Amino acid sequence: MAFCEKHGFSPAEVAMNFLKRRDFVQTVLVGARTIAQMEQNLASYEKEIPAELMEEIEKASEPLKAVMGDNADMWQGDGGRMF
Repeated sequence: MAFCEKHGFSPAEVAMNFLKRRDFVQTVLVGARTIAQMEQNLASYEKEIPAELMEEIEKASEPLKAVMGDNADMWQGDGGRMF
């Protein structure tokens, strides 16, 4: 969260942008218990994160991607099990 706040974005905004930039992501499922939370999720989806910040996030996620492998789906392949 500190990473997001440092750049002036909420974790939801960064997460939505991270997912919507993925060609293989067909749907983004969000959870909301209130109308305010749903409105925040919708606004997060619409907000654009600068490419430089997304590149920084990509770089920071490389170690995790190396462990997870090409298919992080725990129900298909080995799912990148770390345990």
